[in-house]
Amino acid sequence: MVVRAKAVRPVVFALLLRLGRFLLTGLLSGIVAGFIVGGIGSRVVMRILAALNTGQAGVLTENGNISGQITLDGTLFLLFNGIFFGAIGGLLYVAIRRWLPWQGICKRLAFGAFLFLAFGRVVIDGDNKDFALFGPPALGVILFALLFPVYGLAVASIVDRFHPYIPSPPARRIAANTAYVLLTGVAAFGLFHTVSAIKTIA
Repeated sequence: MVVRAKAVRPVVFALLLRLGRFLLTGLLSGIVAGFIVGGIGSRVVMRILAALNTGQAGVLTENGNISGQITLDGTLFLLFNGIFFGAIGGLLYVAIRRWLPWQGICKRLAFGAFLFLAFGRVVIDGDNKDFALFGPPALGVILFALLFPVYGLAVASIVDRFHPYIPSPPARRIAANTAYVLLTGVAAFGLFHTVSAIKTIA
């Protein structure tokens, strides 16, 4: 029994080490992609909308900032949110990428599309008055919605660069179908709320 336990330990340690490296790759990839796309990208979108609505300069935004001014607090807030949600997105990608359709760029864009369907409501908030202040509202919705596939493309590209091997879904049909049903359910639930928010904004 002692010999058998000693033989198992290296295997368990190797599996834990591999899992740790895998998760760390997702976490760091998400942080980098979130910082660039979520943080800097959202700031760029806001500047575009502000430039198209110069008549709203000086108006208080939903977050209490003054339109037309780039503040350190506001920028740090966007960067922190980008890093935080980006890290979660990176971990999510390494967890579900085996279930995503297609390969290469199409798989990465599919992940971005899934993020928008499932979590678009987090960014596209129907109660946020800024979409009406810095219109047209449809343009704001489109620009913020585009951040999702761009982020998906970025984080997936980084993860796949360091971990190109993607395991196939399990052979057991029940396990595979359960995962697909769960992902579809999450996307459908999120899409319902995102569409409701878009209707409110429009």
